[in-house]
Amino acid sequence: CQPTFRVWAVAILGMCAFVSSMCRPPKLPGSMMQPRMTFPYLSRGGPHPPLLRSAPLLLLMLATAAAGLGFYVLPVHLVQHAQDNGITSGKASSLVSFFGVGLLAGRVPLGWLADWTGRRILVFAFVNMALSLANLLAALMETFLALATVAALYGLAAGGYVALTPTVVKEFTSTEALPQAAGLVYTAWGLMMMLGPPAAGLLYAQSSPPCYISAFCAAAGMLFIAGILVVALEGLLATQRRRKVEDPPAPRLSELPLPLAALPKYIEEGAGGPASGNPKGSRGGAAVEEVTEDDASSNPVEPSASVGHRDPDAERRCAEPGGGDAPEMAHQSPPEPRLSARPDEASRRRCL
Repeated sequence: CQPTFRVWAVAILGMCAFVSSMCRPPKLPGSMMQPRMTFPYLSRGGPHPPLLRSAPLLLLMLATAAAGLGFYVLPVHLVQHAQDNGITSGKASSLVSFFGVGLLAGRVPLGWLADWTGRRILVFAFVNMALSLANLLAALMETFLALATVAALYGLAAGGYVALTPTVVKEFTSTEALPQAAGLVYTAWGLMMMLGPPAAGLLYAQSSPPCYISAFCAAAGMLFIAGILVVALEGLLATQRRRKVEDPPAPRLSELPLPLAALPKYIEEGAGGPASGNPKGSRGGAAVEEVTEDDASSNPVEPSASVGHRDPDAERRCAEPGGGDAPEMAHQSPPEPRLSARPDEASRRRCL
């Protein structure tokens, strides 16, 4: 028997090593490479928000830790509880099969209920309450049929608990962070699950006469606390959604309409006039309205208003006697280019 066991152990370890070697990120082009996630998102400098600084995740981890203390108390100690109430060992052992039937039958209906209502977190809280109720009923029941019914009810709720946990995590995390977030939740659940059955056995041994009433009531209390924490999680997420609606973030430049999105770039790349001292295309220069051949017909400019143009009539008046103030007019500095508060269509086409 031992050589066969060793062969199977080596084969399983080899298969595990092969599967772990295949768990590598796919090779993608440089522009498509996703930044690698760090364990377990403790620092703020990475591309993802730190998971262990997320209030919803910490609250859910606390709820699953409380549920883990009472989750396996009933499956582990139900057989001994049945034997203490006069049920034969053969019948008492068959109660475990009712747990399995409930686990198989409960996952799909409770998952459908969560999807149909759209309130996955509240359905998850209902599952915690159902587990708590099953522990209380087990402490009061003494017959085989009653204990079998309680075991089936507990299995139904336990199957929904396992199926709904990742969907609850997805309610407040991204798809990239879901594996590690769900792993943290299951870790908190599993660590406390190891402590629950031994603590229940200690309560059973300390009671006089030995009975599981105190152990099952303690497990029911922990599961009830877990349900309350899950309801608090729903309230916390609702408050965060309300704050996002009341104070939405500023829209990005890519989300603006095309003319509005091109306007900052046009102003940024506009030519600066002589008064500003910025060359054309310098950053921070004001947008100057320019007249091109395309818009000359639609927006004509008088020759006297153009830059650097000499008016023959003005020069003739300067040459006549009595035109003392004419030279002063002739040597006026040319007018500065006009600043446009709104770019015309031709300039906007050049920007685009």
